[in-house]
Amino acid sequence: MKWSGKYEAILFDLDGVLVDSLGVIERILREWAAEHGLDGDEAVALSHGRRDIDLIRLLAPHLDVEAETARIVATEERDTAGLRGLPGAAELLAALPSTLWAVVTSGTRAVGAPPRRAAARAPPPHHRQAAGEAVGKPHPHP
Repeated sequence: MKWSGKYEAILFDLDGVLVDSLGVIERILREWAAEHGLDGDEAVALSHGRRDIDLIRLLAPHLDVEAETARIVATEERDTAGLRGLPGAAELLAALPSTLWAVVTSGTRAVGAPPRRAAARAPPPHHRQAAGEAVGKPHPHP
């Protein structure tokens, strides 16, 4: 694969594009929801493309949103069982000039950094935007 140079930059989402983390994320959210007597299926359904803090505000505003977000993020940082790179992701990134692609994710930097990047066998991006650094998805800002 060779870079054609027709584009100024390419933005990649991390989860579901470079890394298969769906099973890990769903398991963590279901466990969190069960601890609070919430519907795990609803938590998973509402989580796609949302930052954890926005999910909790939507699903459980009666909880300490900041504290619960920190709990979920801490679990996602250390629980990497089942993460794997998606086919072709590492090869695609290796074929692109490193300064012309970025990772834009609704996950935090700590979650998306070493564990998930390692699962994808991806080099570190020169540019990255993570949760809390700008308006979250689905806003088109990133």
